[in-house]
Amino acid sequence: MVRPIPRSPVFSYSAAVVTVVIALLLTLAFKPILASTPFLFFFVAITGTTWYGGIGPGLVTTVLSVLALDYIVLVPAYSFTGISGTNLLRMGLFALFTLVIAQLNVKLHQTKRQLEVSLNQMQESEERYRRIVETASEGIWILDETGQTRYVNQRMAQMLGCSPESMLDRSFFEWFDQGSRPQGFTRT
Repeated sequence: MVRPIPRSPVFSYSAAVVTVVIALLLTLAFKPILASTPFLFFFVAITGTTWYGGIGPGLVTTVLSVLALDYIVLVPAYSFTGISGTNLLRMGLFALFTLVIAQLNVKLHQTKRQLEVSLNQMQESEERYRRIVETASEGIWILDETGQTRYVNQRMAQMLGCSPESMLDRSFFEWFDQGSRPQGFTRT
């Protein structure tokens, strides 16, 4: 079974700070281009941090992003008075959307982990089943709806004097003479 790599909380929260700094630097570098959408790089930072570290670092990234946007990016710069009027609505929507993204990201990550665990359990179960069937002392012969051989174990093949591979995709009725076949069935 694949176990998830444990992530250090210190590293996860440090990543939150670093991603906000990188998002801020990119936002400042591309400020003329991103004048109407200064939130873009911060969305990316929050999404990545939440995916990697979980909801805690995602919330820290959200709070730091709001503070960085208000203090450095929004006008008036270097003041916490930038959140008013239109900016207040934009910042509120930004915070709301990032929280939704963070929560969805956490759920997606949890679902991915659950699927990996389920897949591992299913593979282990299939391997146990295969070992049981392959080592059974009884012959096992699986046919599809048309009578074609889909699986035979080694014991069944031995009973008929051939290999399992030579029996695959052959009709069940090839192994019996014409007189012992059920009425209406012909050799395919």
